Amino acid sequence: MSRGLGDVYKRQGGDCAENTHRVSGAKIFAPMGSTANKHGRVIADNICGDMVKYPGVLGTGLCRMPGVEAGSTGLNEKTAAAAGIDFESVIVPGNDRLAYMPGAGRLVLKLFADRKTHKVIGVQAVGQSVDKRIDTLVAAISMGAALEDLSEFESACVSQYMREQKQALDAAD
Repeated sequence: MSRGLGDVYKRQGGDCAENTHRVSGAKIFAPMGSTANKHGRVIADNICGDMVKYPGVLGTGLCRMPGVEAGSTGLNEKTAAAAGIDFESVIVPGNDRLAYMPGAGRLVLKLFADRKTHKVIGVQAVGQSVDKRIDTLVAAISMGAALEDLSEFESACVSQYMREQKQALDAAD
């Protein structure tokens, strides 16, 4: 969001602005309304003299179709390899809640972590109730959480959802 020529170009942002990926440091195109909104706030703060630095993006996205959701954040196999990160991944199939509950649906989670540091670097999910899993892992990646840190996360849920809410923890194990 900041390029040469003094203050002239320090105020660029929005859907068409280039972003820096928070995990890989790569320059990426991430045309999201939430990103444009954050750019606007950072630009306004900088105009007012606060000199706020925009941290970059994770490339988080969610798609909802009839009967299924898909979402991702952070890096995947291709982007992690391109960034030169030695990573490992695990696929954890499960349900979005206890299988005997009305409306229970399948959910498959794929978690990516740096092999050396154990830091969570990305997640992909498909199935039902994907958004909560993605949002939880956005927080984890943003905070630099390692796989071991996921077991300490606390979430708000009722007992019949507890087992399935722990799917990310199972992936970390």
